Amino acid sequence: MELAHLKDLLEETPSQTSVSPRAVAAQVDRRRHRIQRGAAALTVVAVVGAGGVALAMQTGPNAIPVSPAAPAPDPGEGEGGSPATDESCIIEAPPSWDELIDETRRRRIVDVDGPWLERTRYELTWHRGGQSITFAHDVNILPFSAVTDGRYVVYRSGGRALLWDSENPGWTGRELPGSVIEHAWLDDGKVWLADFENDPGSPRRITNLRLVTLSEGIDATWTLRAADLEPVGPVLGGLQVRSGEQPMQLLQATGEVTELRGQLQDKEVLDTYRGSSGEVALVMDPETSETFVMRERPEPLPVNGRAIEGDWVLGATTVDEMERDALFNHRTGVTVVLPGGRDDYSLREGNLWVHVVGVEQRPLGLSALPEVTCG
Repeated sequence: MELAHLKDLLEETPSQTSVSPRAVAAQVDRRRHRIQRGAAALTVVAVVGAGGVALAMQTGPNAIPVSPAAPAPDPGEGEGGSPATDESCIIEAPPSWDELIDETRRRRIVDVDGPWLERTRYELTWHRGGQSITFAHDVNILPFSAVTDGRYVVYRSGGRALLWDSENPGWTGRELPGSVIEHAWLDDGKVWLADFENDPGSPRRITNLRLVTLSEGIDATWTLRAADLEPVGPVLGGLQVRSGEQPMQLLQATGEVTELRGQLQDKEVLDTYRGSSGEVALVMDPETSETFVMRERPEPLPVNGRAIEGDWVLGATTVDEMERDALFNHRTGVTVVLPGGRDDYSLREGNLWVHVVGVEQRPLGLSALPEVTCG
């Protein structure tokens, strides 16, 4: 789906939220990108109090210039990201798939496209072209907090968020701004960071959201401080957020908060995939927990989806009263039930990850899976 198509799900001109604590508007100087930045990174801090949003401008020294990552490959993406056909079916994984999955369980790496990130209990190792670099070894690492876009890796350790650049392998992890980071997202050259603190004398939590634009350095571009704000995840170049009973909102890279309209205002974005044909979102209805692929309209899924990559959605389905992992192809309409049970697989970075023992997972390239169709 073209990014513009997903934006068409919003009203033609989304209304900007007014400066109020519930709306959590952060108005950032629109001319920021026209200012010569020099050696210091511009930081904008939005502090929400009882009366609204106060803005302060600061400078953060020691910006380290880095260039944005190259676009990720398009594993298994169909021509033009065409919608699924009217025909659909659910089948068991064919023998050819079983053999590849068995090989992967025996710890053979099968047709992985491009570099890949190995996560173990205390280490993170980058693999590319037959070479391996263990760039993080720490008992405090949360291995599956690590996210990569094919160049950069962002991971959490002991409440800190750190950045590693595979094009500068001599780096140790560079610490990103914030303390006791609970969420870190890496999306299209931007890192979104979230930490939380108690609001004295109130049951509310204060949310601190920071944006780091990697092309401009690793200092926070701006910080938004707000009450009762829950970050959901990246979409449409921004970060989806919600506040209380309000509809979903979009925190944009400019610092503005706009209301999501139309089909997205009451859906939670679980995952997105950005390929050559644009962005496709995997969304959930919070009321029913039903999941959808979002293109021109929400399309129901035969699986309870949790991740999307190329043509494939990974989720769970029930077979003979047993929940099992399955891959649904949103282009062809076929659902392939995978060997094993539920939560035996993950889907990310162009690969199907087969869970082996403990925290160990091994990658199986999606492009290696023979095509299957209905009928």
